[in-house]
Amino acid sequence: MNVLVASISGEKVTETRCRKNLAKKLGLPVRRLSRGNRIRTTISKSEKSCWAYVCRKTRKDALSEEIKRLAYNFWMKHGISRHTGNKADVKRERIGPKTYSSHQVYLLEKTQTEVYIDFTTEYPCIKLSQRSFENCKPYFIRQVRPKDRQTCCCRYHVETKSAFKSCMNFRKKLLNENDAYDENNVHVYDYISDIVDVTLCNKEDNVHKISCLKRDCGECGINKLELLPKETAAGDLDTAQIVKWERFEKVDIKVKGNKTIKKLVLVKKETKAVELFSHFLELLKSFPLHQHRATWQNKQ
Repeated sequence: MNVLVASISGEKVTETRCRKNLAKKLGLPVRRLSRGNRIRTTISKSEKSCWAYVCRKTRKDALSEEIKRLAYNFWMKHGISRHTGNKADVKRERIGPKTYSSHQVYLLEKTQTEVYIDFTTEYPCIKLSQRSFENCKPYFIRQVRPKDRQTCCCRYHVETKSAFKSCMNFRKKLLNENDAYDENNVHVYDYISDIVDVTLCNKEDNVHKISCLKRDCGECGINKLELLPKETAAGDLDTAQIVKWERFEKVDIKVKGNKTIKKLVLVKKETKAVELFSHFLELLKSFPLHQHRATWQNKQ
């Protein structure tokens, strides 16, 4: 209340001697307006008092700006965090009215506790709690999520990821509805990389052979992937279930001037499961080599 009263009790009110009339119009006591005028005069006339009113006293154990900046830069060090490699991953934060700050998203390569331990090891003389250290983390740094495993946003990755998700959802539905399948023998994969590793030979020095990636190896291939009868043509097509999935197709789109152009669009389809799995197997033939190239380019 004192702030509001002080804001309307200006010098003009005192000069024109209209404090009583102003109090009647506002429905306030005259003493309250006088008190607001006294506070306003104290703030505006005395430099020391003005500083005491508008500035907040900091605690003795408050972090200095140097320590905050040191912790802020430590979060962005090499080995602590890295950028996603995708130009579309941009984090925006509001810093004022209609004013925003944008920065590329960075992903943590360690847990926040491990980052804090590294900081205390490198700077043992700085006494800083983990909560205060995490508060100094930049707004554009976040932990890794499962979808960040995707290193490329091209057509092959988007279409393969969509088909893989639809296939695994269909397989989960089969396991829940049919008790004849053994859950230990039927695998429901969580990531595309897991199902790709099944169709390839074992890694040598943490890298697959180039012949395996190109599907030139005779010991591996998509035939190593075991499918259920209802997922292949071996099942009864008349009783096959209808599934929803997506794939890229060229569609005619009307543009200005009554013209029609063909554009590659992700089209939703509703077909039998056999068509979905056959399409997914076709994608798996060329996907490992494409994934290898995308990962290599991201590391450069």
